[in-house]
Amino acid sequence: MLYLNTKVEELTGYTSQQFISGEISFLQLYHPEDAPQIFEEIENALSKEESFKITYRLATKSGEWKWVEEVGTGVYQDDSLLFIEGFINDITAQRLAEEKLQIVAEENYRIFNNSVSLSVIAGFDGYFKRLNPMWFRLLGWTEHEMLSKMIFEFIHEDDIESTKKAIRHIADGNHLHTFENRYRCKDGSYKWFLWSSASDAKRKLIYASAIDITERKKFEEELLISKKNLERASAVLQKQNHQLNEFAHIISHNLRSPVGNIQALISLVNEHSSKEEYALIFEKLKNTSSNLRITLNDLLETLHVREEGHTEKNILKFEDVFGRVRHDLEGEIIKCNASLKYDFKDCPDIHYSKTYLESILLNLISNALKYRSPERLPQIQVTTFTKNDKKMLHVADNGLGIDLDRHGEKIFGFRKTFHENSEARGVGLFMTKTQIETLGGHIAVESKEGKGSTFIVTF
Repeated sequence: MLYLNTKVEELTGYTSQQFISGEISFLQLYHPEDAPQIFEEIENALSKEESFKITYRLATKSGEWKWVEEVGTGVYQDDSLLFIEGFINDITAQRLAEEKLQIVAEENYRIFNNSVSLSVIAGFDGYFKRLNPMWFRLLGWTEHEMLSKMIFEFIHEDDIESTKKAIRHIADGNHLHTFENRYRCKDGSYKWFLWSSASDAKRKLIYASAIDITERKKFEEELLISKKNLERASAVLQKQNHQLNEFAHIISHNLRSPVGNIQALISLVNEHSSKEEYALIFEKLKNTSSNLRITLNDLLETLHVREEGHTEKNILKFEDVFGRVRHDLEGEIIKCNASLKYDFKDCPDIHYSKTYLESILLNLISNALKYRSPERLPQIQVTTFTKNDKKMLHVADNGLGIDLDRHGEKIFGFRKTFHENSEARGVGLFMTKTQIETLGGHIAVESKEGKGSTFIVTF
């Protein structure tokens, strides 16, 4: 060794003088695995009178190994090698960093290629740049097929716009963690994916991973269908419950009048009544009981029809339905000496529910009798006519009347009463309004307190 600068001591721990004196030699410091390559490369370069550049490990005085890079060349005279000159750099830190990077690269490669999730690098240009093998196993496409086509060729048409929007969002430097879309398999089926993504704006790349949530989506759809079925079933049950509740009110209300009529007829005779009077009352009781049986049958038929989900309508003559109602109320009519007149000439019939029409007339006429004025005999007029292609019904009386300024908004309310009457329940008008509106009609009232009321039904 002819010359070494003092930096050699920083590298090896030995002084330059120790090398020059021959106390220590570089040959002693070469790593056994690297020595053959060192000799071969230097000899090969010198034989060709070329420079050399070699990387190897060098032992230090402390016993550690350092990576060095040596660059050198021979100095010649008349084709004779005089000496070798060059320099040696300590590249240990660089080499360790490279080794760490290599380890990280290998780990990333293993993770990327063996992941059970879908990993992808895509460009802002809409093409895949790199895909892990799970893509090909899950979708059935080859790597070439997926890299050669735009991303949107694999996405469900209903998800394309939302996917484009998501890509723009990521390209603006945002992260995306809960995006879902569908990818087409080679067999034509679709898979649902849940995405987490980030971007590298400088390189115009998107780094993303996804998991297959197809089974979860199917389960969610089944739950949604079950929920809708339960909601429909609940709605049907609520409707049936409402109908049964309404039906119970109809029965209790509509049967009260015939029962009251029977009681009124019975009260008209006593131990002093003649056989003729008993016979007359008995005949009227027969009519009432017959009507009561018909009413019960009609109500039960209405319940059966409602269970099947529709309300049966028929062509009805107002006079026939009115006649039955009058028979049901005959005892009360006789008892209070009421005048009950009708005029159905202008509109003699209607296509309507028999049970509803009978209930409407029964409620309106029985109310007129119930709320009669004690100062005069009851007069009730029932009229039908046609107005603006609509069939109308008027039930007018000269009874107590109603203060509409005070009670107008509540007159058809449930359990709302406006006069002192022990038989009043506040159900009749509410039920009448419900029945009329159920079949698309409307009811209104005109009234003056102390003068009477007129109920106007538009069918």
